[in-house]
Amino acid sequence: MNKSRVLVLSSWIIVPAVLFFLGRSLQKEESSSEASRGKRSSSVQRSSAQGGLVHDELYGHLRNLKNSSGFESFFRGSFTDENQPMEADQVRHDSLLAIADAWAAKAPEEAVQFLNELAIPDLRNPYLFFALGQWGRQNPESALAWLKKHYPDADDVSRMYLTAGVIRGMVHSQPEVAFNELLAMAPGPERRGAVDFLLQTWAQEGGEKMGQYLDQIPENNVRLREAALRKGIQFLPTEEFTVMSDWASQLSNEKDRMTTQTAIAAFWAQRDSQEAMDWAGSLPKDDFGIRSEAMARAVTYWAREEPEKAFEWASKHHGDPDYDRALRSVAWNTVGYQHEQAFEQIAQITDPVARDRTFDQIGWMWMSDAPAAARDFFETTTLVPDEIRYQILSNFY
Repeated sequence: MNKSRVLVLSSWIIVPAVLFFLGRSLQKEESSSEASRGKRSSSVQRSSAQGGLVHDELYGHLRNLKNSSGFESFFRGSFTDENQPMEADQVRHDSLLAIADAWAAKAPEEAVQFLNELAIPDLRNPYLFFALGQWGRQNPESALAWLKKHYPDADDVSRMYLTAGVIRGMVHSQPEVAFNELLAMAPGPERRGAVDFLLQTWAQEGGEKMGQYLDQIPENNVRLREAALRKGIQFLPTEEFTVMSDWASQLSNEKDRMTTQTAIAAFWAQRDSQEAMDWAGSLPKDDFGIRSEAMARAVTYWAREEPEKAFEWASKHHGDPDYDRALRSVAWNTVGYQHEQAFEQIAQITDPVARDRTFDQIGWMWMSDAPAAARDFFETTTLVPDEIRYQILSNFY
């Protein structure tokens, strides 16, 4: 493989989830290769329908591939332009991922050897990623040995990316070995993405076990630990959130407590904003501001989805410094369409420095998005201090 190819940056998330190849999310782990092929088939058929196509022929042919030579021949016939961006044709790309996955399920080493020779215009080969995931599920020792032989540099982008692929499969057969491989990976987006595969497996055992596993991530592995604490919540059912909250309350590191509790607030709010707000408000007050930040995270989603309810809730907590961050969040997420009420919330922030800074920040943001409406408002409002009003309005004159 030519390591001097131009690197095309892959996308990696924080929504829900993490991407391991361009434009595709791997946060939802399939229970088997057959389920994997079925899910991808549905995805491709939907994409085809949106594009006016009735049927994706690649999936019809996929059922007829019986041996390694058939897979190789069909892959060569479909992968017609190695220099074309892999997802210029999304249907073809998804189909080739399915072929790589199905081939590796039958003959993992042969599939891996072939796919490793493709001149992919990216250091991250998604077809090889899928094949190594299958091999890692069936025979993790062999898959790791092959990977380390052909990609000996542990800091190489391709090596880190493909290690995540092996971990994806290995978590089903040898989760402890997968965890050790994760810890051995060099820091970077590949490692932060690979942790999702372990988090999904840990989540299947519930919040208490999830906490025990998270405890094993060394505190000096700061970025990996933060990513795991922040992302792990999303894979748990809502009824396990309080279990995780109790676990987080015992953490000695204040930053870890903040990361976990605010993640609970954010993910809980996406499922039930009212419950999330009630829970966040029940947290004990603390010097680090965890309770107030958790409320701010929860009300952010609520303000976007049900602004009137968020305004009503906020109005009950005016004058309480512990709610300053939440009032700021309500304002940030409603100013575009309910600006009068948004600035009323800012006016209730008890910290004068934070209040004026929020007036200024949100005022400039709104002005850039809707200048005419912002100018009309700032010319007449009495909510915003004159100095800040004049600074914002100066942009119009």
